[in-house]
Amino acid sequence: MTRSRISLDSKLLPLIAVLTFMVLAAWLAFTHDQYRSVGKLLADQHGASVEASYRASSRMYQLSAGIMFRELSRHPAVIDWLETANGGDEHERARIRDWFSKLLRSDYLRLRDEGFVQFQIHLADGSVLYRFHRPEAFGDALTEMRPSVRLAHAERRTIVGFEAGRGYPALRHVFPVEYERQLLGSIELSVPFTRLQQRFEELLPGNTFLIQEHQRHPRP
Repeated sequence: MTRSRISLDSKLLPLIAVLTFMVLAAWLAFTHDQYRSVGKLLADQHGASVEASYRASSRMYQLSAGIMFRELSRHPAVIDWLETANGGDEHERARIRDWFSKLLRSDYLRLRDEGFVQFQIHLADGSVLYRFHRPEAFGDALTEMRPSVRLAHAERRTIVGFEAGRGYPALRHVFPVEYERQLLGSIELSVPFTRLQQRFEELLPGNTFLIQEHQRHPRP
């Protein structure tokens, strides 16, 4: 009787081992699925927080830039000087740059404190009339390398978005300036990504934010 019981138990051992393995495998699969579900939930929550922070910050800057542009565009001197600069020679434009510097210097300092480090004025052909952040650099054409300027001038509408430019990536706000349906140029107010990065990290401490450049065509 004892021998047959031992023999029976020994025959059941492989079956017990298989069942144990199946239970363990099912438990591991369930645990892994739960881990993935929790991980996805946390990732979705984190992604939603990042997106909310970005939308809130970019919206705040967009509203501030819009208010500033409306103030500038209502100033009679801005329209007159832009109109004169478009038809003037370099000597005339130098005088107008000096006038802009004196008239809007305090406004630029206030904008810079708010995060708008780049403040520049473009002529109708897309060339730079004056950069408040780099007064010594002017006259370069932007329409080829800056889609935001090209679109703002071609479509006569405000363009907002990230763009690299010559220096560094920034959240750019380009406002076309018109008078009696004639394009006079544009005003640009831009926030460097480093400033946005700092603000995001204040809103979501413990995170690092980067901007990734996507290219449609590889560089030669």
